[in-house]
Amino acid sequence: MSRRLLILAFLLTSALSIQAQSIWSLEKCISHALDNSIDVKLAKLGLENAQLVHKQSKLERLPSLNINTGYGWNFGRQIDPATNDFFDQRFNFTSGSASSFVTLFAGRGISNTIKRNNVDEDIANLDSKATIENLKISIVGFYVSILLAEEQVENSKTRVKSIQDQLENTDKLIKAGSLPVNDRLQVLADLANEEQNLISAQNNVDINYNLLKQVLFLDPDVEIRIAKPSTVIPIETAPDKISFSSLYKSAINTLPEIRANELRLRSAELDVDIAKGNLYPTLSLSGSINSNYSSLGKTFENTNQTIRIPQNVFIDGNPALLETETFSFIVKDNPFWDQFNENIGRGFNLNLNIPIFNARRSKVNVERLQMQIENVKLQNEQALNTVKSNVQQALSDARAAQKQLDASQKSLAAQSANYENVEKRYQLGAVSTFEYITARNNLDAAKVNETISKFDYIFKVKILDFYMGKRLTIN
Repeated sequence: MSRRLLILAFLLTSALSIQAQSIWSLEKCISHALDNSIDVKLAKLGLENAQLVHKQSKLERLPSLNINTGYGWNFGRQIDPATNDFFDQRFNFTSGSASSFVTLFAGRGISNTIKRNNVDEDIANLDSKATIENLKISIVGFYVSILLAEEQVENSKTRVKSIQDQLENTDKLIKAGSLPVNDRLQVLADLANEEQNLISAQNNVDINYNLLKQVLFLDPDVEIRIAKPSTVIPIETAPDKISFSSLYKSAINTLPEIRANELRLRSAELDVDIAKGNLYPTLSLSGSINSNYSSLGKTFENTNQTIRIPQNVFIDGNPALLETETFSFIVKDNPFWDQFNENIGRGFNLNLNIPIFNARRSKVNVERLQMQIENVKLQNEQALNTVKSNVQQALSDARAAQKQLDASQKSLAAQSANYENVEKRYQLGAVSTFEYITARNNLDAAKVNETISKFDYIFKVKILDFYMGKRLTIN
C-alpha cells in the first residue's frame, strides 16, 4: 500500500472515530474531574472531619451522664451487698448507678478549643477550594494543549493538500516544458515529509488526550473529543492594561490558600491560649445516685406472741413465780423495686484541681506553641513571596505572549502576501520550484508560529483570569 493510501486510510479512520466520540466541553471536563478526583475527595473528607471535630468540641460544654448496672451470683460464704451481712448460701444480686460530670472552669480551655476547631473547619474548607481551583487550571492547560495539537493537525492537512495541488501543477508545467523533470522529485520529497508531519501531529493529539483522560480518571479506551470554542482569542483580559499591584492584590484576596494560611496563624494562636489554660485551676462538679437488690433481702410482715411456762425465781432472796413472754417475727422476700427504692444513695462532689508543679510540662508546651506561631508567620511570608513571584511571572509571560502573537500575526500576513505573489509567478513559470517551495515553507512556518503563539497567549491569559478569580472558560 502506497504512502498516500496509508494517509487516506489514517484520515478516514480518524474521521469515523471522531463520529463515535462524545463531545466534552471545558465545563464538562472540569465537572467530571471534580466528581472523580481523589485529591478532591480527600479534601472533602478532611472538611467533614473538621466539621465533626468542631461539633464535638461544642458538645464538651454539656454535662456527661452515664448509667451502669450489673447482675451477679454468689456461692459460699459471702457478704450480701444489700445488707452487709455474712451468708453461707447461694444468692443473686443486682446493682445500678448513674453518674454525671461537668467542668465548671478550666482556664477557658473549652471555649478556646471551640474557637480553634471553628477556625480549623474554615481552613479545611479553604484547602478544599484550593484543591478544586488548582485542578481546574490544570485541566485548562491540557484542554488548550489539545486545541493547539488539533489545529496543528488541520494546518498539516492543509499543507498536504497544498503540496498535492502543487504536484499536479508541477506535472502540468513539466509537460508544457516550463519546468525540468527533476523539480517533481523535490515536490514529492516535500509531500512525503509533510505526510509524516501530519502523522506526528495526530500522534501528538492522541498523547494530549491520554494526558487529559488521566486527569479526568477516564479509561484510556474511552473515546472523547473536546469541543472547539467559537472563538479562541480572549478579548476580555488585556495583559498590557493590568498593573502588577492590582493583579497581586486580586490574587491575595482570591486564592483560598492565602486565606487558609492567615487562619492557620489564628489557629496557632488559639493553641497557645488552650495550652495556657492548663496553668489555671480546674473546677468541676460531679454527682451520682446508686442502689442495689439482693435475693436474700427480707421485709417485716407481722409478729407472734409466745407465753412460756412459769419459772420459780428469787427476787431479793425471796422466792417468786415469773412468766416470760417472747416474740417471733414474720418476714417475707423484699420485692425488687422496693429494695431499689429503700437502698438509694446520692452524692455530689465539687472538685478543685490546682496545678503546682508537673516538671514544667505545661509551660514548656506553651513556649513550644509560641515558637510554632513564629514558624507559621514565616511560612505565610514565604507563601506570599511565592504568590508575588508567580503573579509577576504570569503577568510578564502574558504580556510577552501578547507581543509574540501580534508579531506572529503580522509575519503570517506578510508571508501570505509573499506566497500569493510567488504562487502566481510560479504558475506562469516565472520563478523556480526552489523559490516557490521556499515561499511556501516560510508561510507554513509562519502559520505554525501563529498557531503556537495564539494558544500560548490563551493559556497565559487564563492564568491571569485564575489570579483575578474569574470563571475559567474558553469562549
